Amino acid sequence: MERICFVFGHREVAIEAAQRVLPELHGLVEQGVKTFVMWPGGGFEGLVAASLRILQQNDPAVQVLCLRADPDDPVPAGFDGIYCPPGLGEIPKRFAETHSSRAMAALCHQGLCYVDRRGNAQILLGILQRRGVPVVDLA
Repeated sequence: MERICFVFGHREVAIEAAQRVLPELHGLVEQGVKTFVMWPGGGFEGLVAASLRILQQNDPAVQVLCLRADPDDPVPAGFDGIYCPPGLGEIPKRFAETHSSRAMAALCHQGLCYVDRRGNAQILLGILQRRGVPVVDLA
């Protein structure tokens, strides 16, 4: 079974946490996690995506997928494809990001995050913890 890691976090990332991203990702890939799903444009997500590009040089099976509510959205630069959680077709666009993130939190097998304050990222972390999903919080 494919293991999916949901990546999420805050825009600003402490230097100490940024230095731990690549080793943590390497460990996840060694454990068999090959698919990483995240929203584009976030500071933490951008750092993770760049680190995954490095890992892809040695393991082309690693995929970096963009989380979207609409499967017809174009694939943003730096991503290998789009991941659209099922059941989001009826969600209004203004709620799509929140619903997609929460659906991803309910589906993933692993989490990698940077949560250092309140907000949606903290809610997502709580969902993963309640589900008993292994989560690495670099904050």
